[in-house]
Amino acid sequence: MGKVMVLNFSLIVIVITLRLTVTAIESPSVNLPVPRSQDPSSAAVVNPVLPGGGEPTPAPMINAASPGANGRPGPALTSNGKYLCGRHERYKTCQSSTCGEKNCRNRFRLFPKCTKDCVSKCFCRRRFYRNEKGHCVRFYQCGKWIKSLKEHIEGIFKSRAE
Repeated sequence: MGKVMVLNFSLIVIVITLRLTVTAIESPSVNLPVPRSQDPSSAAVVNPVLPGGGEPTPAPMINAASPGANGRPGPALTSNGKYLCGRHERYKTCQSSTCGEKNCRNRFRLFPKCTKDCVSKCFCRRRFYRNEKGHCVRFYQCGKWIKSLKEHIEGIFKSRAE
């Protein structure tokens, strides 16, 4: 019995290690940020989505003008015409609400159970996880991973015992 548990645990660790390695060497082209205009006035334009994802704000078009001082039109806002999401987020159309992104609680689930619903919103980019505060963070920024891994492994053994 003890050898079986050690083998199961070793297999789980190997599978998790392989999954993380494969994820780390995937094509980075999907994760590149959307290039912004080199116009210095565009650096001041920030329109992030509230933490936790949700409906993104449509970006203002290039010819739109923001109000300036004394009610006069200000400088034109620049945009690529796409939705603006928060840091490390990407707008996705028609994604499963359970599989569209990973979060810190389910980061060790290799095969999540996906629903067939269709949600369009800002999701965390690949290799980022939504934390409890609703921000997209790296794997190591999720918190105490040893505790999470222990809970996940205990859940696997508990479900097999039933």
